[in-house]
Amino acid sequence: MRFTGKYVLSFFALLIFFQSSVFAQLSPENLSPAETIKKFQTRPTAENLVAARKIGFALLGENKFEQSKLVFSEILTKFPGDGLSFYGKAVGLFNLKQYGEAEIAAAKANEIFEKQKNNYALADVLVLSAVISAVTGKNAAAIEKLKKAVALVPTHFDANLSLESAFF
Repeated sequence: MRFTGKYVLSFFALLIFFQSSVFAQLSPENLSPAETIKKFQTRPTAENLVAARKIGFALLGENKFEQSKLVFSEILTKFPGDGLSFYGKAVGLFNLKQYGEAEIAAAKANEIFEKQKNNYALADVLVLSAVISAVTGKNAAAIEKLKKAVALVPTHFDANLSLESAFF
């Protein structure tokens, strides 16, 4: 399997970012990223979660993977069941070449999205997990994950493209 590395995963992260409610405008307070994270730490509300998660995905989009990992890790201390934050953390870890930790974070996101019956998010995580598997030389596992993603969401572009690429 051939994948182009961090740019593919940055695209996945940005795609989730733009498709989710995370893309909402910043709060009227127009806080800096550091102020937003501090506010989240002191008041971990659903609204502050959305703002903190937005910063994490923005950092991924800017290829600031270490910083995004820290943001998502902080979010997960307050919201340990947030699948999108596990996904974002997995993307950051993958790009930092911390493949074992990335696979663990992706597996947790997978588990959460399965329980939520969120097939599209689950397919996204399976594609990410497949990329991690491919990069670590587990090509058969990668193909199985991509097949599962396509079975869940037959129109999932990234899953179909990655599965097709795996055979060429």
